[in-house]
Amino acid sequence: MLTSLKTFFAFPWGRESFLKTISCMKPPKPAPPKIKDPIAWLVHKLMQRSFRLQGFPLTLQLVAFRAIPQLLHFIPAPFDNRTLMDLEDEVHVQQSYVAWWGNNGASTKKS
Repeated sequence: MLTSLKTFFAFPWGRESFLKTISCMKPPKPAPPKIKDPIAWLVHKLMQRSFRLQGFPLTLQLVAFRAIPQLLHFIPAPFDNRTLMDLEDEVHVQQSYVAWWGNNGASTKKS
């Protein structure tokens, strides 16, 4: 696929990402012999506090913010209003280092 840009760009990346995202949002199907009450099991699975989301969740966040503008009132204002384009290259490298290796309490500022 990567040998031909035409084939690469023709691939339905958006659809694949959507299917991956949606498939991980559904609870797994119960194993029939182990589950006595499938409805109670489904309710229990849907009430879990967190789950691992695969795919491209940013799209879902943007749709939710557009559909429910009141959600933005629950997000605290950032301390720093700069965008990535406003930052200098040195800051990007510094942040990448912290994200990759972890800070472990050490300062990443140059002396």
